[in-house]
Amino acid sequence: MFAVLLAVVLPAASEAKTHVVGGPTAGWRVPHNPTFYDRWSRSHKFFAGDTLVFNFKTGFHDVLRVPESGFNSCSATNPVSLGIFTGPATVRLAAAGNHYFICTFPGHCSDGHKLAIAVNQRPSMKQN
Repeated sequence: MFAVLLAVVLPAASEAKTHVVGGPTAGWRVPHNPTFYDRWSRSHKFFAGDTLVFNFKTGFHDVLRVPESGFNSCSATNPVSLGIFTGPATVRLAAAGNHYFICTFPGHCSDGHKLAIAVNQRPSMKQN
């Protein structure tokens, strides 16, 4: 019985998840509180293979993955990947590590419209 339960529960725990950045109501926008996205990211656990969905209205926001220095300075100078300018935007978290995202519209990032997340390696299931 226990083996059957593990066979059902463990595969489900290792499946990739989709995370709506900011939650289903807030989405990806300039937050009222500059720590909003920091608090949101700390309330979730991210794994390689998961997907982020940035819900925003095209023409009002965008998403750019940047290095930590770009995140800290709100600079889009040396992005890690191409920007996404059409909402909603979907980003697959392919690798473990720290990932940083900003909105490049003037003033948005400095007002807290940025996201830093720690992505964990997905636990592997070992078969005996």
